[in-house]
Amino acid sequence: MLANAHTPILTIALYCLGIGMGPGVTVFAFAVELFPTDLIGSASGLAAAVARIGALLSAVGFPLMETGVTIPGVLAILAVCAIAAAWVTWHYQLETKGLSLEYLETSTKP
Repeated sequence: MLANAHTPILTIALYCLGIGMGPGVTVFAFAVELFPTDLIGSASGLAAAVARIGALLSAVGFPLMETGVTIPGVLAILAVCAIAAAWVTWHYQLETKGLSLEYLETSTKP
């Protein structure tokens, strides 16, 4: 294994890159883009709550699934879930480029 003085810096850089491209950024970026100004805080809070519930279910479910399926099997299941979530996000995204804030404010109200 290649371990030298640069390994901690490269590890931190890789971690930050992963965090920057992760679901947290997507969730909060979409909440700001899609919801009217008066609902952005509530939408962000709901997104955070759902993310925490998902994290709890994952933390509890991983050991339970691991008893019936091997660890590579559990990781494959989680990978399929992540790919499905990415597909849903991509499929149902709303492109806001070129749209005015006034249009978005009135067209996205419930």
